[in-house]
Amino acid sequence: MYFVRAEQKQLEVNFKYITMNIYVNQVSMMMELISYVYLYVVIQQQLMEKIVMMVIIILMMNVIIVNFIVIKFVMITFKDFVFNCKKGLEIIDINQCISIFGDNLLVKSEECERQQLDFQ
Repeated sequence: MYFVRAEQKQLEVNFKYITMNIYVNQVSMMMELISYVYLYVVIQQQLMEKIVMMVIIILMMNVIIVNFIVIKFVMITFKDFVFNCKKGLEIIDINQCISIFGDNLLVKSEECERQQLDFQ
């Protein structure tokens, strides 16, 4: 039972790490957007204003869309996974744990299988 708690603790740490990475990515994306806006303001006086404006708008939309899709996908996938783990580790496929987190998990596949047998 201690081992299960240790694994759940590790999952919570991984979850915090992933959410922190998402926030860092969001901040970097926002900085990128600010730099595009600054670029637009600087180049605005030039003759090619319309072309530059179109390019910058396309780049900004690209950043926003990619950022949104990645965050949605990661959060949905991870919430489902954590929910399944909290419902009970015997319910989920342990190989899914290993494939998602790799070496970050405390529990390796043989130990997970042994643990599943203990539950049953």
